[in-house]
Amino acid sequence: MDVAFDKEIECISVDVDSDSSRLLPSNLIDIIVDEISNCKLLLQLDLSENLLQGEISQNLYNLSNLVYLDLHHNQLNGSIPSTIENLSNLHFLNISQNTLFGSIPVTLGDLQNLNHFNLSYNLSSDAIPSIESIQKFGPSAFFS
Repeated sequence: MDVAFDKEIECISVDVDSDSSRLLPSNLIDIIVDEISNCKLLLQLDLSENLLQGEISQNLYNLSNLVYLDLHHNQLNGSIPSTIENLSNLHFLNISQNTLFGSIPVTLGDLQNLNHFNLSYNLSSDAIPSIESIQKFGPSAFFS
């Protein structure tokens, strides 16, 4: 897959046809994120409902201008890394309905602009960190 993006693009939304998804590489999330990681001005990224598999690429956390990130209803696994704090402008984060597991990083509390957060319907069984800035989202943001 060869994808070229203008480095000044502000919004990307990807919708993979579910019938053709079995032809896609299992690391499509890495391919997409690696291709757009140079789009430093990117504000919105919606990769929801695309059957993306694997761990979330570390390059995603270099898109520091993102205000909207939607990865819900995929097959993403692994844990949320502490480098999520690099997304300091994030207002909206939906990573629900995946198979993410492990601890919720304390650095999530550093996202002071975060108004919407949803991690529900994942495998995370750890307690919600007692961080005031994420407690405001309530239990429904964390558990199914």
